[in-house]
Amino acid sequence: MVLDKSSDGSSGGFWKRMRKDKKKDSEDEASGDEIHMKVDPAIRQKLVTEHLQFFEERMIEMESHIHSETLSLGSIRDSLRIQRDKLEIEIGESEFERDVLNPKDNDLLDQLTALLIGPVKNLGEYD
Repeated sequence: MVLDKSSDGSSGGFWKRMRKDKKKDSEDEASGDEIHMKVDPAIRQKLVTEHLQFFEERMIEMESHIHSETLSLGSIRDSLRIQRDKLEIEIGESEFERDVLNPKDNDLLDQLTALLIGPVKNLGEYD
């Protein structure tokens, strides 16, 4: 019993058609590759140029943003330094240290820790 018959009644037609179809597909792919190879350099060059231009513009934009942020942070830092200097002059740094630290006590680290934790609220007791 023959399971596979072509439309004209001959056996093995399906596999022959499959081979022909595969051969035709591979020929189409080859001709597509040839067309692709002919067009590829111009398209590739244009695409690379566009990408480079986009990335260059984006890099310049980011450099500008970073520069402005750096200037802003620098001015904030300078302002904080000026405020710190003013506060040190107002308080009198050496007077503050002399008044806060007990000279009779040898445990300087505990005193400094108490100073650090003291102003913080809702921390509980430090022992």
